Amino acid sequence: MPDKSFINAGLRGIDTRARRAALLVAVAVLMSGCVTTMGTGAPAVDAGNTAATQPKVVLDPDYRALLLAHGERALEGAKYDEASAAYKRILDAEPRNAEATFGMAETMLASGNQPAALNFYRALGKDESFKARALQGEGIALLNFGQHAQSIEALQAAVVADPSLWRAWNGLGRTLDAQGKHDEARASYDRALTVAPDAATVLNNRGVSNMLAGRYVEAEADLRKAIAIDRDLERVRGNLRLALAWQGKYVEALTDVARINAPMALNNIGYIAMKRGDLNHAEAYFAQAMQLSPAFYDKADRNLRFLHEMRKLQSVADLKKS
Repeated sequence: MPDKSFINAGLRGIDTRARRAALLVAVAVLMSGCVTTMGTGAPAVDAGNTAATQPKVVLDPDYRALLLAHGERALEGAKYDEASAAYKRILDAEPRNAEATFGMAETMLASGNQPAALNFYRALGKDESFKARALQGEGIALLNFGQHAQSIEALQAAVVADPSLWRAWNGLGRTLDAQGKHDEARASYDRALTVAPDAATVLNNRGVSNMLAGRYVEAEADLRKAIAIDRDLERVRGNLRLALAWQGKYVEALTDVARINAPMALNNIGYIAMKRGDLNHAEAYFAQAMQLSPAFYDKADRNLRFLHEMRKLQSVADLKKS
């Protein structure tokens, strides 16, 4: 890790342009050598020193601003190690810095470290400038843990404090869907979309919610909108295939399926066809899934055997009727 002593020294005696150039160099050097806190969210400790012997580091305000900007850009670009390194540098010098604490919380949430995210969100305490957003993040982290009751409580408090928090509305929708309350979930997604109409994630979630409620045409419309906004969301394409299959549009559902995804897509569409009572199509799709799979496809095999049992039971029922 680079010697930090040069970072703050001598910057106040040069002109603004040169000062900012020096700060940018300092950020670049720091980012290339820092150890992050992705594992625990706790600052690193040098076992050879004590707090009493370590000099207090005072961050230059311009340097702090550059670190915050760097962390935000890195987070937006999904460069979580870089983002956490920038926020950690601030928190090492200023443990109570609310902006860096919130940035670190968002980084931990995005990277999947839910326990650390919760700790950082809760560390913001009652800071009014971050209260609503911290509740939003806490609620989403709790939702990812599967703690739906606590999640709803935090997310509802977040939208009461700031109704423009579309991620909180989206989180409420996900929680309500998990509880089978699809109409209430749809209302939450609607609120999210009034704030962020181009949020592909919300459109995908509302599409899935509509599908769970049996509203397949509306689900298809939402999922097509999501794909138009972000064509890289493969999971949305998978959901669209399911919405089409539930409408009996099997051929359309299989259009443009990549070869590597074909066995899973065929199995899923076969399962939906079976649920719709379309056993002939279901049998054909299960058989194709097994044929195209590079390894034995146990799930498709079990579905096919279950379908054959259904046919036997149907045959017995038909004989009894006759």
